Amino acid sequence: MLHEVRVFSPKGKLKKLISCQELKKKHWKKFEEMSHDLTIGRFSRRRVPGYVKQNLDNVFLNHDDEC
Repeated sequence: MLHEVRVFSPKGKLKKLISCQELKKKHWKKFEEMSHDLTIGRFSRRRVPGYVKQNLDNVFLNHDDEC
């Protein structure tokens, strides 16, 4: 729940009155802008190519057979 905001000058006079509806609009606009910038991780991960996975499997499978 948001309440109206009153902005006063240093001398104590009312400079601006921001209504609840205006605050809601500003909040959701800012929320949408910030949500576009979010990512799940710090860096996006690239997909590992199939040949790399196959080579790793061959290395580890051959290593286990030697023991």
